[in-house]
Amino acid sequence: MDGRPSWNMFAVQLTRLIIGSVISYFTAKLIVRQFDQTTAKKEQTKKKLDEYEMRIATQLVNPKDCSISWSDVGGYSNLISELRENIIFPLRTSIKSKHFSAPKGVLLHGPPGCGKTMMVKAIAKEAGANFINLEISEMIDKWCDSFLRRRQSRDHEMTAMMKALFLSHWDGFFSESELRVVIIGATNRPKDVDSAILRRMPLRFCIRHPLSQDVNLLEIANHCCGFSCSDLVELCRVAGVIRVRESIKQEQEIKQENYFSEQVEIRPFERSDFLKAIERMNKDNEDMLLNRLDEIELM
Repeated sequence: MDGRPSWNMFAVQLTRLIIGSVISYFTAKLIVRQFDQTTAKKEQTKKKLDEYEMRIATQLVNPKDCSISWSDVGGYSNLISELRENIIFPLRTSIKSKHFSAPKGVLLHGPPGCGKTMMVKAIAKEAGANFINLEISEMIDKWCDSFLRRRQSRDHEMTAMMKALFLSHWDGFFSESELRVVIIGATNRPKDVDSAILRRMPLRFCIRHPLSQDVNLLEIANHCCGFSCSDLVELCRVAGVIRVRESIKQEQEIKQENYFSEQVEIRPFERSDFLKAIERMNKDNEDMLLNRLDEIELM
């Protein structure tokens, strides 16, 4: 008899707790929706875009949120000037002329790790343009590497249809003359790109590792006999430190300033950078060998 009232009271309290939690959840959700000014826009966007388009939309980068700038890119002063003249200036100016407009397509090609994607982000940052870092794998699930390759007779029929549809949409994308959109492609193997894609990217730049004309890689390799893979990585790192150090030193001598500037112009790698790095590493190895011999003599 005494247990029943306590059980009923527990059930009532539990029911109240559940109802209160549900009300609190929906109330908090309603308050968040009221304060979020982009809620309506998000709902409209979801109605307009399908699942795949929403996946691409998540790759959109606002130029204000992009931390990459030209100060992060060193050794490409001539290339940066051409990118500014051909892409950034036409996008930022209000001159309306068919003879002064940004190219509809640009291709950056070069070995991996030379800064192609970083340059595209720097372009978007300076141009004040929204940047969509679109990977081919976002458009198709399989065989993404062969989507933009040269068309061949042995290609699957569906792949050929997708390429034709993709090119058709590309052409229709620029039917409006006032549309300020630039498609920039980046690849490590330009020879494998379909000729139809190349025609839609008339402006092309070969981006190589920033090396001065006096750098002979075979000569550097001859000085690296006995170096392991990790030694070669360290050699490049030391050469990079020497390059930056001397660039900063030259900048300070010109400006007569003793502080580090983030806007310093980093020159390309020179032959002396690698030779100094090799000399430094050989000296370190000799010092280690002498220390080891001293330890053996003491023993």
